[in-house]
This record gives sequence, structure tokens and C-alpha cells, in this order.
Amino acid sequence: MMPSDFTPCPFCALQCGVAIKGDSSAVRIVGNPNDPINEGHLCQKGLASLDILHHRQRQFHPLAREGRSEPLTPVLWSTAFDMTAARIRDVQRKWGADSMAIYGSGALTNETAYLLGKFARLALGTREIDYNGRFCMSSAAKAYVTMFGLDRPTATFEDVRQAETLLFVGSNLSEAHPMAMRAVKQAKRRGATIIVVDPRRTPLAKAAQYHLPIRPGTDGFLAWALLHTIIEGNLTNEAFIAAKTQGFDDVRFQARHYTPAVVSLLTDIAPDIIESVARIFARSPRAMVLHGRGIEQYRYGVESVSAFLNVVLATGQIGRPGTGAIMLTGQANGQGGRELGQKTDQLPGSRSITSATDREHIARVWGIETARIPGPGRFTAGEFFSAINRGQIKGLMVVGANPLLSAPDTPAVQSALENLEFLAVLDPILTETAEAADIVLPTGGFGINQGTVTTVEARIVAVRPLSSPDRTSPGYQDWQVLKELANRLGADRYFPYRSSREIFEEMILATKNSASDYSGTSWSALMAGAMPHWPVPENRREGTPRLYENGFATPDGKARFSILLPGPATELPTPGCPFHLITGRTATHYNSGAQTRHIPGLNRPADVVFIHHHTAGQLGIRDGEPLTITNATDRRLTLKARVTRDIRPDTVFVSMHNALDSAVNHFIPASPLGLSGMPEFKHTVVALSPVTPNDAAHEETDNSRTVDTRRSIIAP
Repeated sequence: MMPSDFTPCPFCALQCGVAIKGDSSAVRIVGNPNDPINEGHLCQKGLASLDILHHRQRQFHPLAREGRSEPLTPVLWSTAFDMTAARIRDVQRKWGADSMAIYGSGALTNETAYLLGKFARLALGTREIDYNGRFCMSSAAKAYVTMFGLDRPTATFEDVRQAETLLFVGSNLSEAHPMAMRAVKQAKRRGATIIVVDPRRTPLAKAAQYHLPIRPGTDGFLAWALLHTIIEGNLTNEAFIAAKTQGFDDVRFQARHYTPAVVSLLTDIAPDIIESVARIFARSPRAMVLHGRGIEQYRYGVESVSAFLNVVLATGQIGRPGTGAIMLTGQANGQGGRELGQKTDQLPGSRSITSATDREHIARVWGIETARIPGPGRFTAGEFFSAINRGQIKGLMVVGANPLLSAPDTPAVQSALENLEFLAVLDPILTETAEAADIVLPTGGFGINQGTVTTVEARIVAVRPLSSPDRTSPGYQDWQVLKELANRLGADRYFPYRSSREIFEEMILATKNSASDYSGTSWSALMAGAMPHWPVPENRREGTPRLYENGFATPDGKARFSILLPGPATELPTPGCPFHLITGRTATHYNSGAQTRHIPGLNRPADVVFIHHHTAGQLGIRDGEPLTITNATDRRLTLKARVTRDIRPDTVFVSMHNALDSAVNHFIPASPLGLSGMPEFKHTVVALSPVTPNDAAHEETDNSRTVDTRRSIIAP
């Protein structure tokens, strides 16, 4: 098969290449043997990606309802476009332009993300646009930009293969990014030391020589103890620090307080283990840090990421083969989705919406006066739903996201959706959020869209339509839906596109000479199989796989050490709620589970709680039996116990993929916290109790279980 036959898998940010092979009698999905990540192999989700084309919740025709108590029913495309535009105009006529908001996604193509930002600002004239990546990458992005100058990983998985030490923190790579384990295993076969910091003994931890089962929420303290040991042991790279960094003296002073003995009391990791890990990392010729949401989705997420980046800088483990730091983006286009203009404070190319120079550049590309571009919004995505409940947002377009399950404080999100005057959902899947909408416009999604995405490695890859012999409904591509709406809203002159290629060519012009420069690549090169890493300036079309070989992306070319100090999790165990509850991904599901829970090969039970066997024994709970989880505000969920030895006795784990009635985000407060405004997804405290026969009899009346009573679903 040719490179042009392949398109990225619809799931994680590795974006492994897949293609359909066969005819109507035997169709199967195959991996791209030339893909640098999966090398022709696919994980469980990749092998099931063909089922997305035939997903029972996938929609190819618009749905609408006349009144809130009416069911969703199919309507013509022209009717749906007219209704959507009319409802938007009605909301804005009554309440003003900023009463309409757009909630975007890290699952969109680059072209859709770019066009969505333009649609919000020119077709709607609203400043209220943001995306669900605020709940994912904000902590890492702030740390990387502040310390290094760019919001992207510094290295690639080729560097992982070459590394001699790999330190994983807050990452369940083996289940969140399964095919990346190929690079880890290749490194280990070459003699690399694998160190995993995780409260759970995940498959990745089982493959490691060192597993540090840390107390949840204390990773930042561990990083400072590593730094303390490195400094006290004279293991710093003084030449690198002097030539390429600023601010180390302040860090050296602060690190004095974080002795392994003191930090051991916080982290529950023995001092000698902390010291051993520090020495291994510092003495390694080539070492890397790889981190996921497990250290980022906290009030002190920025501080924790910054602390581990301090370790990288102090040892000079950056800018060379086999070194660096990788933020393990989760969503399919989590990297591209956050740099092309769908953030409230950002224009395409990671440009600042408050910078006069950046605004002028985008105004020239769009052919408008600079004043036409609205300023930054009042709210980030994390604040949208409280703003709706306060009456400050009246209409919402959700594009490629499922906030009813993925946003924090599920009951508050549900209340917000009920309080909207108008809710439109643009999504190929009838998600739980779409089921609550007034209008559902099916967008292209996997197999229909054409364009590009940017992977976890900042690699730009082509997205191509797939032809399946037994699927006949072509559907609309995302950009076509937005163009039709823009035309009806009187913004047709700004949306003259006839193809996704035309959008791409405008998009790369918008990024020219920016922090995330795509301008040196071309549509034809990408469609022929090129996969450059941004920045791709015009004079370096091969891109930049490894950053900072010759200095950092700061005004003086030097990295900044950080003196931001970590703090405790917002909620700490009490006698009434003595257990840490943590969340994350599992191998067979993806994000809110709206796609994977309806694919037979992937629909493994997600509504379980992993509990240590000693804890289960003390509570009288057996494997497979129902277990009630109660938080400090008396919200409750009842899930089945999964008894295991692979988790700390004081900790339980529930996945983020559950359906509405068992969504773990019932327990997560929505308050934006810390420097990145990140809700504390990765930690809360709970009580556990077995379900008695009397409890089971009353389970249906448990008012903590949430169902949508406002809007019924599709009419039969």
C-alpha cells in the first residue's frame, strides 16, 4: 500500500497510521509499516478503528427538536443549517454577541481548529471561544512556555529509543499510548533503566526496574528531592547551566529544604530510593522525563511540571539525542488543537490575542481591520458552565467534545446545559452532550475528514478519507458545516473555501514566523507522506524533531529555571474520607468513552473501582461486588469492586471513561485552580463502603445518580 492510503487512527495522540484493506466480503484495518511510531502494528483501539465508520451512535443526518420536551428527530441539512443560524441570531439579538460561546476540542483536525477560531471571531463576533484542552494540557503548556519558550515536547520517540534512562511521572503510557511502548521496550533491550512514579502498578510500572508507588498529589515534592540530591552530590552539569540557563542560584537555595528524609514523609517513598533515582538520572549519558496528566491535573500542576523540568536542566539532559522532556498529550490532536486559534487568549500560530503585532498579522491573513478581531474572552472552558449558570452565556456550540462527561462537576454541567437558551452540538457521534442538544449537526470525523493533525511529537501528518465498501453515506466534512453556517450568518466573504486544502494553505500562512510555524510544509508533501515536526519554517522544510540543540526559544536563548514550589492536593484524607481517589485511562477506552463504549471489541466494563486487596478485606468487599464511593459533600457512586494488588492500600482508581450514571467527574469540583486554572481531576478523597441488600433495594432512588430529564432522546 502507498503512504497516501493511510490516515491517522482516531484515538490517542500518537496518531498511528491505519488503512482499510479488502473488499465487501472481507474488510480489515491495517497499520502503516512506515509509520515511525507503530511500524505497522496497532493496539486494541487501533484494530477496532474500522468500527467507528459503522458506530451505532454515529450520525450522518442532522437532528433537531421543536421544544425542550420533544425528542430529537431527523431533519434536512438545509433545515438544520437555517435553524441553527436563526437560533444563534436570536440569542445574540437579545443578549449580545458574547452571549454565544464555542466549546472546541483537541480531537479536531488542524484545519477545523483553525476555522473554528475564525468562525467564532468573524461569523459570530464573539470572544467566548475555548476548548477542552484547558482540562488537559494547560499546566504543562504554561511550564514549558515559561521555562523553554515553546509549548511542545522537546524530543521524540526516536530519542526515547536512544535514551539510557527514562523517568515516567504521572503517565500510564502502556494503556494511554500503547504503541509508544515499542520505543520503551526497544530502549530497555538496549540496556536503558526505566523508572516509573505512579500510585498504581500499571503494565508500564511492571516493565520498569524502579517503581515508586508515590502518595497521590506529591510528585512535585519528589522532583525537588531529586534536585536536592543532585545538587548535594555535585551531579549538576555546571557548564550547561552557566552557558544555557538562568536562575539556578535561586533554585539551588530552595532545594536545600527538600531533603529525601523530609520528602519521604510526604511522598511515602524511601529516602534511599529517592537518592538512587536521582543519581541514576544525573549520571546517565542520556536521560529523559516523560509525564502525563497524573502530575498536571492538580492545583499545583504547573509547579510539579516545572520541578521536573528543573531536574532536566540541572543535569543538562536536553538538546541532545536521547535526552529531553515529553509531555504525553492525550487527545488525538491535543497538540495541534492548542496552537491554531481555538483558545480564548490565542490566535493561530500560538500568537497572543493581546499582541498588536500578532493581531495585525492575522488581520492581514483574514483580510479585515485589526479592530474586527475580538479581544480575549471573559471565561476559559473550565469557567463556561458556571458562567452559563450565572446567566452570562446563553447559547453554546460544542464541537467535537463531550463536556457532560469530561468536564468537572457533572451535576453542575448538566444544570448548565439545561439553563441554556440554545445548545448546538457538532459531532459525528451522538454523545451524551449531543443527546441534550437542541440541534445536532454531524461533522465528518474519522474516515470522512481530510486535512492534518499534529501528533504528540509535534509531527504534522495528513488526514485522509477512507473508503469502506459497505458504507454509503458520505457526510459533511467539518469545514463544510462551518462554512454553511457562516454563509447563513452573513460571513460568507470570509469563508470562500472550496476544499480543506485551501483552509490549510491559509492556516500555514497564519502561522508564518510564529512560535508554532507550519509555513515551510505543503499540502502536497504531507499528502505524499511527509511528517515534519514543527516548527517548520520556510528554510527548514524537514522540520525540527529535536528542540534546543542550539539554544532555547526565549529572547536571550537561555532556559529559565523555576522557583515555583509545590503544595499539597486541595483535599486531604480525613477520618470521614480516608482514601485517595485517582482517575485515568484504560487500554480499551478513550476520553469520555462515547466512541469506545459502543464498539463491541472495546466495550470492556469501565464502571469499576480498583481497590487494594488488603483494603477490600478490611471493608468486607469481594471482587465483583458493588461498592459505594462517597465524597466529602456526600455525593455517591456505586461501582463494582476490582480487587487488585497493583495499587496503594490508601488509594482507589476509577477510569474517566464511564457512562453518565457512573461518571467519576461527579466528584471533581469545577473550581479553576492554580496558575493554569486546572480543576483537580486527578485527586479527591472519599469513603468506601460495601453495598448491603437494603442499599441495593433503594439504589434506583439514589439522588446522586444523574439522568437527563430535560430533553428526551431520538424519537423512534
